[in-house]
Amino acid sequence: MIIAMTETFDKLKREGITLKDVKMGDPSEIKLAGNKQFSIISQKIFLERNNKIYYATSSNLVISEDDGRHWYFISLQDDENEYVYQFFPELKGKLSYPKSTRPILVQ
Repeated sequence: MIIAMTETFDKLKREGITLKDVKMGDPSEIKLAGNKQFSIISQKIFLERNNKIYYATSSNLVISEDDGRHWYFISLQDDENEYVYQFFPELKGKLSYPKSTRPILVQ
C-alpha cells in the first residue's frame, strides 16, 4: 500500500501536480452486515497544477470488525462494487455512495 501511494505521488509530481489538501466528510449512518460495521466517508482532494487549484471528490468505505475500535478505509471507485463484494459479500445491496467527480477548477 505504501509503495502504491509513493508511486502515485511520484507520478503526480512528474506531471507537475501537487497535492495541496484532503478534507474528509462526515461518516454516513453506521450499518451492520454480519459481524461488521460499515459506513461511507466522502473526501475532497485539492490539487495544484500550473498555479491553478482543482478538487475532486470520492468516497471511502470504512469497516470495523471489532465494534468500532479500529476502522479500515477502502477507497471506492465507481466501477469496483463487484470487487468490494468479493471480499465483503455481506455488503451486497447495502452499499451506496455518490459517484466520484473529475477534477473541477476552483481558482
